[in-house]
Amino acid sequence: MDNEQIIADLNEILTLEYTAVLQYTYQTFVVRGLERPRFVTMFQGEATESLAHAQLVGSKIVALGGVPTTTVGKLDPTQDLMAMLKNDLGMERRAVELYTQALEHAGDDISLRTLLEGQVAAEKASVEEFELLLG
Repeated sequence: MDNEQIIADLNEILTLEYTAVLQYTYQTFVVRGLERPRFVTMFQGEATESLAHAQLVGSKIVALGGVPTTTVGKLDPTQDLMAMLKNDLGMERRAVELYTQALEHAGDDISLRTLLEGQVAAEKASVEEFELLLG
């Protein structure tokens, strides 16, 4: 097991998760005024899940001897809702790729494998949800 590669994979995942937290939080505020309770509920839930998972990934990086790095992307307040949903779908698809890649490097670490396998399944479910929303 190559700890440096695992830490690099997890740091990329961490960046994606924190970016998702910000975007989902922003979208929650955008859709409140559109009277779309389903979207508000979904975005609030996604932000909460992404934050919890980002914190877990960060603690795993530290446990492996690494240092969490995070670069949070800027949000564009001029984006419309459909553009944001398409961006979310892209983020979720990328998350599936990243978690799958990290899983390939996880070796025999059962706790890391369990974390990553669970997140691959969760991200795939999110991809399906966004695909449904976008029709």
